[in-house]
Amino acid sequence: MILKTKMMSQQKAGFDYLSGYSIGALHMDTGTGKTRTMLELIHKRYHEHKIERVLWITPVSVKQNLLDDIIKHSDCTVSFYESNEDTFIKILGTETFSQSNKAYQFVLDFVEEYGQRLQLVIDEAHCFKNPNAIRVKRLMPITRKLRYKNELTGTPITQGLWDMYTQMYMLDPRILKYPTFNSFAKVFLTYSDAYPGKIDAMYEKEAFISMVKPYIFQVTKKECLDLPAKTYSDRYFYPFKDANFAYTYNKVKDLMLNKVDPFNPNGMIIFQMLTYLHRIASGDFHKVISDKWGEAHVFDYSSNERLLILKETLESINLNRNKVIIFFKYYTDLAKISDMLDTPYAEFHGALNEKEKQQEMHRFKTDATCNILVSNIQSGSVGLNLQEANYIIYYNNTFDFAKRMQGEDRIYRIGQEKNCFIIDIIADDTIDCRINAAIQQKSSLVKWVRSEMKKVKQDPAYYWPLFKDKLRRL
Repeated sequence: MILKTKMMSQQKAGFDYLSGYSIGALHMDTGTGKTRTMLELIHKRYHEHKIERVLWITPVSVKQNLLDDIIKHSDCTVSFYESNEDTFIKILGTETFSQSNKAYQFVLDFVEEYGQRLQLVIDEAHCFKNPNAIRVKRLMPITRKLRYKNELTGTPITQGLWDMYTQMYMLDPRILKYPTFNSFAKVFLTYSDAYPGKIDAMYEKEAFISMVKPYIFQVTKKECLDLPAKTYSDRYFYPFKDANFAYTYNKVKDLMLNKVDPFNPNGMIIFQMLTYLHRIASGDFHKVISDKWGEAHVFDYSSNERLLILKETLESINLNRNKVIIFFKYYTDLAKISDMLDTPYAEFHGALNEKEKQQEMHRFKTDATCNILVSNIQSGSVGLNLQEANYIIYYNNTFDFAKRMQGEDRIYRIGQEKNCFIIDIIADDTIDCRINAAIQQKSSLVKWVRSEMKKVKQDPAYYWPLFKDKLRRL
């Protein structure tokens, strides 16, 4: 095995930190070179005759990107699980492992064949945080049979420190010394009385951190990369001048809030309301909603005002010299954007199969006439290297701060040579403003709602009217 590229300083630091362990996690910001660091660890173990094969599990959407990276940095033979090639590295999609019994059996057979001489790499390890998920239940027993195990992620925590329980358990159950999540939870977690299974808080955080810290190398982009400038800007429009919008937005808000029992508020109704308001602000809402008395209310709202702002924004960018990613949340957005664009563009979203995704991505990266990529946030925010682009336009936003940061990291990473521009299209005086404020505070709308609901449960009579007033002002 030969490595073709040299490590950067942060990659060497990660290698040095974990090279003495048979296990470990690389918590390196997106774009700082987790893959290259992992290949160095594999290289060392291979030449020390400790491993014979590598099983690399990664989200399906980034398999091709990973394969390209491995080929770029090494001379390793590498192939996807779906092929019959006998290669040093096998790449298996996380979702495939979860959903396919055949893939699961392949892993069992692979482990049986190579045992302690198999290197397991769990890429985007935060995808394995839920102890009740099929992928976790399948992988946990397998990891106990292996000696060499590493996890890679730039976002190990999305909800709380407890996200790391399964990640650490898969490295080695002895790290946390709790054989099940329930035994861990009894010591560290408290649960909601109103919502069974919902975690309210975590205790003994310092003790938890002290247990996991020795097995984690962590580095942020700010600490190690000298990247070009990144500039943020907003493009506002005021939808309330449209009477149909004003009626739809306010009526839906009132209907949903009136359905909430003030003495036992249901968070699900509130989250549903937030999604409805976001869809209205995005320009499409066609739904029948029943009020608390069972009477049906029909809504049929559509607007192209957000689309016009996107068109104006694109016209202000020199597409002959810059490539642009447009992130959208809803598939109704995709239809509108596609109809509006009068220049070549590529698409990347869940409705495409893997072959189509790779074809579209290749066209965006290599075709000088294709300078726009239209991607949904869910598919395009993880694991892709898109340094060819230096503009991101958020047609609308995600409630999830971590997903937002991952999206920005597609262009703001090693290899980016141009100044980067992040543009948000915002419907003024709507839920968009609250989402944007949460992102600027490095938080999320979901966390804000959960925090407020926690207060409400403590004293509904006092806190619900206050929270309800805040929701009315969204």
